[in-house]
Amino acid sequence: MGLVREPDLRREFATTLQEWGSHVLLVRVNKNVHHKCWDPVRQQAEGLSECPECYGTGKLITIERHLSRYWSEAPPGRESQAMTQAIPGLLMVGYESFTFKPVARPHEEDLIFKVEWHPAGNVHNLLGAYEIKKVIDLRQEQGVLVFYKVYASNAAINAGAVEALLRQETRIRVVD
Repeated sequence: MGLVREPDLRREFATTLQEWGSHVLLVRVNKNVHHKCWDPVRQQAEGLSECPECYGTGKLITIERHLSRYWSEAPPGRESQAMTQAIPGLLMVGYESFTFKPVARPHEEDLIFKVEWHPAGNVHNLLGAYEIKKVIDLRQEQGVLVFYKVYASNAAINAGAVEALLRQETRIRVVD
């Protein structure tokens, strides 16, 4: 009897993404550099979610197109982890999960835009905006990174910022 080879989970995951995934925009938020709309006195973006360049983050951003798989589900662990403190009590927050190839390297506080694509290859419509709350790296037994799974909650994006996104398809870096 011969040894049974362990499947290459990275290749299996890539095949799954090709069949069942769709391209999303990963908006990377540079936490170290403030955008020109940042107000240092108030410690917030001047236009809040209205800035068409930073989408209200107050930081410099980079937009990348990535292949991802999307699920609507509860976050990891107990249901209590899905609760956010609010006045006067606790509210259940809906989470969405996305999986990405290792090349994506998502971070907490980055944004994900689910978009509808125009046949010409540019963004046609914004279907949803999400802020990443938790990033989990899933690995094979030998420690090889297979994919990232992220949990994200809805993010408010101003209509003016959406229009800016639809006009600025040249700012999108195509990763996969």
